[in-house]
Amino acid sequence: MIHSFTYKPFPSVPLAVSPPQIQSLPFFSDKQILAVDELGGFTNRNYKVTCSQNIFVVRVPGPDTDLYINRGFESYNASKMQEFGLNTDIVFYDRRTGLQIAIYIDDIQTFHIADMKVPDNIRSAAQLLKEVHHSGFIFSGIFNPFRRTYNILQFLTTQGYVYPNHAQHLIMQQEIDALEVLFNRKLAHIPLHPCHVDPTPENFLLKQGRLKLIDWEYSGMGDIFWDLAYLSLEAEYTMVHDTCLLKAYFGRCRAEDYYRFILYKPIVEFWITVWVHLQLCQNNTSKISPEELHSLLAQRMGNCLNIMGTSIYLNAKNYIDQNFKENVPLPKETYIYV
Repeated sequence: MIHSFTYKPFPSVPLAVSPPQIQSLPFFSDKQILAVDELGGFTNRNYKVTCSQNIFVVRVPGPDTDLYINRGFESYNASKMQEFGLNTDIVFYDRRTGLQIAIYIDDIQTFHIADMKVPDNIRSAAQLLKEVHHSGFIFSGIFNPFRRTYNILQFLTTQGYVYPNHAQHLIMQQEIDALEVLFNRKLAHIPLHPCHVDPTPENFLLKQGRLKLIDWEYSGMGDIFWDLAYLSLEAEYTMVHDTCLLKAYFGRCRAEDYYRFILYKPIVEFWITVWVHLQLCQNNTSKISPEELHSLLAQRMGNCLNIMGTSIYLNAKNYIDQNFKENVPLPKETYIYV
């Protein structure tokens, strides 16, 4: 069960929570804290809190994440996946700030890029994503990648942000604009499914032979091919890995599935470049240096432009344009609390 300050007579927790302040959180008022250790994480700060009887993980959201994350949506969607047995056990959630406390899991394997390239793990990840997509749950929020990206771009404009490599950014944005037109014309009829939206290898945990998926911050109702393309890019898949992923998910690799999958790749890469721009704009350099951010930006911009220049990508656009019927526009992001 998820406990939330929303339903308790406590004030909302401030986001600037440091290790010494964790013991003052109301959740820990009746617990003896023995140690607080900082864990990994970039956007968020994560702490392992060892108490006399239990061990917890406290996640403190980073600044201004409300620009692209709706915490009410996350609370509902994460609880549904917890009920379904695919998420970790969350015991506390503040819907106003996103501060989350979960049970710490011992003896787990966190996947990394090399792990996610193993064929058996590719197949397991594909089946887990398929489980999520076809769980029958209706997630809060509609995930529209174009709207989310443009919301950040608008914010950057209001901040007077100056884009590094501005010419390349404009090339990518023009192509993404063209893709949005194509999606609006040809793919708007695609049914929406519950999606994780951020299935990086590190969000997959293996516990006693059972795979779990954590961090449902970005989740919403969306196109399943976003999740598949996102995993492919974050795990640095080759065409061989991609084929294994799609065959494991669909049982075969049809042209229409493959081309929809390919079309999402530059959209994912462009989103990541925009996300990096946001970190630079906000000077979010506590966990990664400006030089590393610029290196990451150059890498993902290069990936995006390279994909856009491939014959496979051009074939994918032509295939969708010629083989899918005209339709109504994609749904815009809505904020419906369940």
